[in-house]
Amino acid sequence: MKKASKILTIVGTSISVVLALIGMILGIVGITVASDESVAVKGIAMVLFIGLSIAGMILPLLALIFVLMKSTKLNFVGYILAIVTGGFAVLGMLLSGVGVITLLSLASGVATLVGGILGVVSAKK
Repeated sequence: MKKASKILTIVGTSISVVLALIGMILGIVGITVASDESVAVKGIAMVLFIGLSIAGMILPLLALIFVLMKSTKLNFVGYILAIVTGGFAVLGMLLSGVGVITLLSLASGVATLVGGILGVVSAKK
C-alpha cells in the first residue's frame, strides 16, 4: 500500500504541475490577445492570474518533494498536501466544462487525492 500511495501521489502531482504550467501559458496568451480591455485591466488580470497559477504549481510541487523524502514525518506532510491538492483539483474540475484537459485534470486530481489518502492510512499503521 505504501508503494501504491507513493506512485499515485507522484504521478498525480507531476501531471498537476504540468497542467498548471500549460494552463498558465494559455491563460497568459488569452489575456494578452484580449483586445477589448485596457492595458491596466490586462496588467491586473495578468498579475492575479500568474500569482494564482504559481500557487497552483507550488502546492503539488511541495507534496511531490515531501513524498520523495526519506523521513516518514515529511512523507506524512506530503500526503496531507497531496490530499489538499487533489481535493482542490477535483472541486475545480467538477465546476468546469467537459473536455480533454478537464478530464485529465480530474484524473490527476483523483490520483493525487487517493494517493494522499492511502499514504496517510499507511503512515498511521
